[in-house]
Amino acid sequence: MEYNKPDALVLTGNLAENWRVLREAFEIYIEAAGLTSASNKRQVAIFLNLVGKEGLERYNTLKFENAEDNKKIEQVLNAFQDYCKPKKNILHSRYIFYKRSQKENESIEEFLSACRGLIKDCEFKSHEEILRDKIVLDTRDGETRDKLIKQADVTLETAIETLRIAEIQRRELNQMKEIGEKQNEVNAVHSKVRGGKRTYQAQHHYTQNNGNNGHRGQCQTNQRQAKGYNQQEESQQVFKNKDALSRACISSRNNDDVDIDVSDVVHSINMSTNIRNEFVQETIKDDLLKQLVYVCKNGWPKHNNKVSRELIPYFNMRYQISFDDDLLFLNNRVFVPMKLQNKILFKLHETHLGICKTKTRAHSLFYWKGLDKDIEEYIGNCAVCNKFRSENIKDPMICQEVPNLPFEKVACDILDYGKDTYLVLVDYYSGWLELNYLSSKTSSHIIKILKVIFSIHGIPKQLVADNMPFNSNEFQNFATDWEFVITTSSPRYPKSNGLAEKGVSIAKSILKRSDEGKVDKQLMLLEYRNSAIIGSKFSPAQLLMSRTLRSKIPILNNALQPTDLLTKTWKPGKIINKYNTPRSYVFSDNTGNNKRRNIVHLRPAGKQLRYNLYKDNNVVLKPSWIRKRRVVPPTKVNL
Repeated sequence: MEYNKPDALVLTGNLAENWRVLREAFEIYIEAAGLTSASNKRQVAIFLNLVGKEGLERYNTLKFENAEDNKKIEQVLNAFQDYCKPKKNILHSRYIFYKRSQKENESIEEFLSACRGLIKDCEFKSHEEILRDKIVLDTRDGETRDKLIKQADVTLETAIETLRIAEIQRRELNQMKEIGEKQNEVNAVHSKVRGGKRTYQAQHHYTQNNGNNGHRGQCQTNQRQAKGYNQQEESQQVFKNKDALSRACISSRNNDDVDIDVSDVVHSINMSTNIRNEFVQETIKDDLLKQLVYVCKNGWPKHNNKVSRELIPYFNMRYQISFDDDLLFLNNRVFVPMKLQNKILFKLHETHLGICKTKTRAHSLFYWKGLDKDIEEYIGNCAVCNKFRSENIKDPMICQEVPNLPFEKVACDILDYGKDTYLVLVDYYSGWLELNYLSSKTSSHIIKILKVIFSIHGIPKQLVADNMPFNSNEFQNFATDWEFVITTSSPRYPKSNGLAEKGVSIAKSILKRSDEGKVDKQLMLLEYRNSAIIGSKFSPAQLLMSRTLRSKIPILNNALQPTDLLTKTWKPGKIINKYNTPRSYVFSDNTGNNKRRNIVHLRPAGKQLRYNLYKDNNVVLKPSWIRKRRVVPPTKVNL
C-alpha cells in the first residue's frame, strides 16, 4: 500500500511552523509505512529524500557533535529542530506577558486569547495556574476580582466562566440603561399576589439584536418570566423600574439562563427562512464547518497539535467560536459555507459600494477565511465599478535625459493666443526658445517654418512633439528626408512632452507682457535668450552660440565674441560620486570646488599622477581630468 508522502521543507515564511508540520508528517509516515524498526541509516536516507533539495542543502551545512551523529535519525531531527526553531528571549517574553493587562472595552475572551498567545513563548512549567492568576489579577472588573480572590480552590475554568458571566451581566445592564433612557415607558414587570401565587404582566418589552435596538413584542426572557414559575430565583424582577435602575442589583442566575440570554442578544440573526435553511444545510455539508461544529459540541483539545491541520488556524480563536441554533458563529459573525460565499459576495456588493465600505459591512456580519481577498477580487472584476472607478494615482515624473550637443534634441508644440497661432520650439540642451507665427496649422506650413529654423541651427536628431499634426504622413516623409526622428507624446497626456509645454507657458507669458507693456515680443525673446537659466551660470545664447547676443543693455565687447568655454587644456580632479542622471558625475577640482560634468568631459588619469595627487588620502577615488575654462579679461564696453 502506498502512503501519502510529506511535502518538502519550505525555508521561507514561518520556518518553525513549516518544520513542525514536516516533522509530524514524517513521523506519521514512518509509523504508517512500518519503518520504525528500520536502521537509523535507512530512516535518515528516507528523511533526506523527503525533505527536498533545499532541506538537503541545509543538512550538508549542519554541525553534529560526533561524526556518526549525522547518520542517526534522532540527532538529525534535533539538528533540524535547532536550525528551524527561532531563538527566544525568555526573559523579554515573560516581561511582555506580565505587563499585559486587560484594555478598556476589551472582552474577557479577547484578553484571554491574547494571554494564551503571549504565554507560549514564556516556557512556564504550568500554564494553567499562571493564566488563572493573570486574568484574575489583571482584569478591569475589580468587583469580580475581589470575589474570586475570596474563593478557595479557584481553577482556570472557574475563573474564566465567572468573568464571562460578569461581563454578560454588565453588558445586559448597560443595554437596559440605554433602553430606559431612550423610551418613554420603561420595560417593567409588575407582580401581583393572587392566592399565594405570583403572576406577571409584562409591558413594552424590548430586546437587542446584534447591538441594535429592536422591538419584538415580548422577548424570550420575559416570556419565561410570564409562565408563573414559583421558584424564588425565577420570581425576581428581571427589568427594574427607571427610578431604581441605577442602583438595582443584578439577579443571580444559573449558567443556563446566561447562555440563553447571550443567544437572544448576540446570535439573533435577521434573515429569510430560505436563506437560513440554505445556511443550515450547507453548514452540515461543508467539511471544515462540520469539524468546527464537532469540536464546539465536544470541546477543543488543550493543545493545537491534537487538532486536524484544517482547524489549526482557528485554534487561537476557539473561545470566540460557538455553535448555536444550527449555525456557527465567530463572536457576532456567521460562518459562511464555501458554496454560499459567492452568493453573499453578490448581496454585499449589490449596491456597488467600494472595497473599504464592503469590507466594513462584511466584517460586522459574516466570516470565512480569506474574506478580504475575495471581496477585493470580486469588486476588481465588477464591470460597473471598473467603468466608474476613480482615476489612477499619478506616477512620479520621469526626467528627460539632457543631450550632449546643442540642438541635438528639440521639443515643439503649437500655441494658440487669442486669434493668433504660434509654433514654439525649445532646445533640450540650451533651453533656446523659438517663437514663430503660423498663418495655418497645416503640416506643409509647419514644415516650412521648421526648415527655416533647421537651416539656422542645424537638423536635430530627435524632435519631440504632440500627435497632431506631427504624426501625419507628410511629417513622417519630412523626417525621413531630413534624417531625424519624430517622437510623439502619449495622447491626452501633455505632461509627457513637458519641456514643450513649459516653452508654451513661457511664450504665452512673453506675449501677454508684450501686449500689456507695448514692447516688441522679439526684443523680449532676445532678453530671455540672454538671461542665465536658473541653476546654471550660462544663458541659452551662451550654451547654443558660445556668446552673448547684443541687445539694448550695455555689455562688454569680449562677451559678444564667440568663446570656446571648453578648451583642450586639462587639469586634475577627483570624482566624488555619480549623479542621479545617466553619464553624469560630481567631482572636486584642485581648488576644492565641487562641480558636475558629463562623462564626455572626463578621462582617467595615469597611475603615477594618480599616486602623486592622492597619496595622502586614506581612500583613493578614481580621479579624472576636467577641461579648463579660459578666463578672458574685460576689455572695452559696447554701448
